[in-house]
Amino acid sequence: MPSLSSRKILFNGLIIWTFWVLYYMVLFKIQTGQEWVTALISSCSNNYTYALLSIGIWYICRHIAFGRVRFVPQLFLHFILANLFSALWILIVYGSWYLQEGDVIFTIVPIKDIIIWQFMLGVLIYLLSTGVFYTIIYYHQFREKELREKEQMILVRDAELKALKMQIHPHFLFNALNSVNALIKEKPDLARKMMGKLSDLLRFSLETRGKPLIPLKEEIDLMHQYLEIEKVRFSDRISIEETIEPGLETWKVPAMILQPLLENSVRHGIAAKRGKGWIRIMIGRQDERLAITVSNSVASGSPKQESTGTGLENIRQRLLLLYQGSGTFSVASGSDMFTVSIAIPQGLV
Repeated sequence: MPSLSSRKILFNGLIIWTFWVLYYMVLFKIQTGQEWVTALISSCSNNYTYALLSIGIWYICRHIAFGRVRFVPQLFLHFILANLFSALWILIVYGSWYLQEGDVIFTIVPIKDIIIWQFMLGVLIYLLSTGVFYTIIYYHQFREKELREKEQMILVRDAELKALKMQIHPHFLFNALNSVNALIKEKPDLARKMMGKLSDLLRFSLETRGKPLIPLKEEIDLMHQYLEIEKVRFSDRISIEETIEPGLETWKVPAMILQPLLENSVRHGIAAKRGKGWIRIMIGRQDERLAITVSNSVASGSPKQESTGTGLENIRQRLLLLYQGSGTFSVASGSDMFTVSIAIPQGLV
């Protein structure tokens, strides 16, 4: 059985079916006038058989969820299945009785008098069962969504704390402040500009508190603020190439998803080299998802760039939690280039 069929659900289901067995027994006794023992045997064989068949109804509801198929065709499909299940139910019940008792069964139970309403009852039970099962399924899905949202909020809060510790790496803050200090006497205007950019960057990390997703335009603005600071640090040693497809400004992306990628590229592709280096950023739509690629140059002979660093692993985990496997994260490492690619669907899953 699927994960939703816990022992508690099975136990509660058995209790419900038992109450129905007793109620059916009373109705059978009133309509047919048979002995109570006969009514009880008839009720048990009829309804517990349907209880077993309801396992199949459960699987049907799990695989034909509302929203995947249009309402009218789905309703028609369940109506057809209701008739099939009802016919199968009657065939199993009376077929087993006939195999055990033979023609005597027709003298014990007035099958001709009850077969029509029993068939209709079978259809009704199917429809009621689907209603109950869909209610259970969507309740659990709602609860799972609530739990995911709580986990996302915890991850966002954790990311806020790490924004000053990890994503905005202490080395970056240290180097940025050193660059400001070096510019104060020679180029005070540039130093003030750099401090303003650094202030905006830190302020943004606080403003995104509690926001798992932000518009792409805001994320790109943050990216530019970060790169402006790095351009001051490295001057002509850093070359930035951007290719951003227009019309994607409102696409929702995880807050501060680009900054750790860029910091990783700066640390390994620029700071680790004596000469010039480059960073290439590509953002566009691909297969109904937002594709983001950040590449950086690699100095020949330098140690292989890690693909499991803290910042990259943080991004991987955020994408997994936010999009439940619909978002992708991949790394490609070559002799002269290191590339990180992510793909983000529209909205949370």
